[in-house]
Amino acid sequence: MKKLTPTLVLLTTASTLLTSCTTTQAPVKVTAQKTQATEATQLTESLNSKAHLNERMSMDFDNVKVDTALSIIAEFSGNNMVVSDDVSGELTIKTTNKPWKQTLQSILDSKNLALVTNGNVIYIDTKEAITRAKVQEYAKKKYVEESISLDFSDIPIKDGLTMLAEASGKNIVISDDITGNIRLFLQNVPYDQAFDLILLQKRLKAKMVDNVMVITPMDGVK
Repeated sequence: MKKLTPTLVLLTTASTLLTSCTTTQAPVKVTAQKTQATEATQLTESLNSKAHLNERMSMDFDNVKVDTALSIIAEFSGNNMVVSDDVSGELTIKTTNKPWKQTLQSILDSKNLALVTNGNVIYIDTKEAITRAKVQEYAKKKYVEESISLDFSDIPIKDGLTMLAEASGKNIVISDDITGNIRLFLQNVPYDQAFDLILLQKRLKAKMVDNVMVITPMDGVK
């Protein structure tokens, strides 16, 4: 398993805010060393186990950014969580000793969001986007490549894609129309799944041309 760590940890802000959250159990951290299908299945079953889902937490925030609140839940639960760039805004939340999954669902409901899971990753987007073919295709896809850990904290999207391509031995061409930065923190996720998550998060698409991955913005996305 390889790890790309070009910058500071993504969840630094969430870690600071987590001091304002009262938790009744220590977070469960995701650990995986291989990408065998049986191990991926075991990890998914562990994350979805009744005991894990019932771990309780308390949150008390006024006008906190939605993605920050989601990062806190991700850190507490030990899950990989990727949030679409279309998720924005703030919320006020006060929960006491509630299962983290219940707290997460209350945030999703209040902001018209939804999630899909694949392996040990939760992907969150608007309810409309979750129903799109690309997201549904991702949710059903089987990923078997070597695992990797990513720690991208506000770096250019092109740099992140290039580093991931170099680590996985893929050839890519990135459109000049792709700009902006990316923040992404993943632990033990297959290379191909990491690529797909970046494409979903940043509203990009990829097409293979003569064994080269050509990455461009989705139609209508600047």
